Amino acid sequence: MTGKSSSKTISDRTPKERVTPTQSQTSSHSDNVNHPAHYNRGKIEVIDFIEDQRLGFHLGNVVKYICRESKTLLPMYKMGYSESAVKRIEDLKKAAWYLQRTIQNLEATIGPR
Repeated sequence: MTGKSSSKTISDRTPKERVTPTQSQTSSHSDNVNHPAHYNRGKIEVIDFIEDQRLGFHLGNVVKYICRESKTLLPMYKMGYSESAVKRIEDLKKAAWYLQRTIQNLEATIGPR
C-alpha cells in the first residue's frame, strides 16, 4: 500500500492492505500476532469473515472459537486424542458462552414474555 491516504475502512481492506511496513519487516514470530495459524483455515482469515459480516464482539468470538476448535483436529497425533478433545471442548464451551451471552442480551431488550 502506498503512503497515500485511502478512503477505505479497515474492514474494506484486504489482509495485505492491513499489514503495516514494520510488520512485513519483522520476524516470522509476528505472524502469531498478525496472522495466527490457528485462526487461518481455508482461503480467508477468520477476522476477515467476522469483519465482512459485521458480527460484532460476541458473535465474532463465537465464530472465532468454532474455527479454532476445528484447527485442533490437525495436531491430535502430536498431543494425543484426550488432550486434543479437552482443547476442543474448551473452545466449544467458549463459543457457547459468547452465544449464550448474545441471547441473554437480546432477551433483555425485549423484556419478559
